[in-house]
Formats: sequence, structure tokens, C-alpha cells
Amino acid sequence: MEQGIFNSYIYDLPMPGAGSVQISPGTSLRRKIDALVLTRAGAVTVFYAREGEGRYKVTTIEPGKSDEVVNAV
Repeated sequence: MEQGIFNSYIYDLPMPGAGSVQISPGTSLRRKIDALVLTRAGAVTVFYAREGEGRYKVTTIEPGKSDEVVNAV
């Protein structure tokens, strides 16, 4: 049975004023996101799904805080 438990990791990184940034969580493929979109959103949410014992894959990368983690500090 899966439980709705989250671990939150927060990183404060400088953003360029224009262009794109690459998000590369763990060994997952990189995803380019517009730097201005990230600056306006103020955060990025990355969700992982368990694939097996100790193995995870990225399922979602979205600008901003999703409703599930909006209270993470």
C-alpha cells in the first residue's frame, strides 16, 4: 500500500534573467525550462515515482509549487 508521504528538498539557486535552465534530477533526463517562467513561479516541483527497492524515476517537473507541496518551506 502506497502512502502519501513526501520528502521536501529545497535549493535556492540564482536564475538568469533570460534564456533557459536545465533541470537534471538524479540520473533522469534533463529538461529545459524557460528561466523567466521559473523566476515568475518562484519554485519548481519535481515528483518521483518508486520503480522498485531504492529505485525512482522522475514523473513530473513543473514550475511553481504543486498543491501537494504548497506548504513546504
